[in-house]
Amino acid sequence: MAKIIPMVEAEAADDFETLSDEQKAQELAWDAWEAETPEERIALAKKALKIFPDCTDAYNVLAIHETSNAKAAVHYLKAIEAFHKNNGEQFFRENSGFFWGLIETRPYMRAMEGYGRCLWENGEQEAAIAAYQTMLALNPNDNQGVRYTLISWLLLLEKNEDARALIKTYDDDAGLAMSFGKLLLDIIEKKSKTAINKSYRLAIKYNPHTVPFILKKKRLPKNFPGMIALGSKDEAASYMIEEYGKEVWNRYPAAIQTLAELAGDAQ
Repeated sequence: MAKIIPMVEAEAADDFETLSDEQKAQELAWDAWEAETPEERIALAKKALKIFPDCTDAYNVLAIHETSNAKAAVHYLKAIEAFHKNNGEQFFRENSGFFWGLIETRPYMRAMEGYGRCLWENGEQEAAIAAYQTMLALNPNDNQGVRYTLISWLLLLEKNEDARALIKTYDDDAGLAMSFGKLLLDIIEKKSKTAINKSYRLAIKYNPHTVPFILKKKRLPKNFPGMIALGSKDEAASYMIEEYGKEVWNRYPAAIQTLAELAGDAQ
């Protein structure tokens, strides 16, 4: 299960006792994210929930320490429900379109990201896609990069029209996952050789290390560094594993053969 650990978004209040219960709980949740051990993080999250049972971020902390996606999903769902309860639907209507720009929404967006991934891993694929599409509607800038996973999900479920629409929306900021998703889609839909060659050149421009992983000429690493550089082997491996690149390409063996031919032509 992927771990989503955010940067702390505010400094601790000077006078904790003057805060409301909701604010105290959030302060403890931020402390939990920064704690050094799982035991400390869990204890602080539980303390936060005792003070304010609807602390969204405290549920997020508990979720990342669960041993199964099913158990984590329960915490993420509680986090989502708590945020809706605390803020109401009018808040969503008024702030849709720039959600990530408000610090108070970020625990909710973290919960949605984790919940969507858990849904997918639990076999609730349509619900997972819907969750990520909701996130993009709330925050089209997609600061969390969920589009990179979503493109693979759409292609895995053969939602080609939705995949093409997503690619078009973020055409100016494609990145590795989107560019390789477009390449795969062009191959699947039997676009012209010129179009496929153009997509191939763009994809390897973003990251030339991805093709050997797809063609199984190089083994995927078991671990990733804390920071992943753009265009690196680690970025390519992250796409293959974390963003379902391996799954989606293996779904289309004929496309892999075409990719092998493209790579051969490029040599």
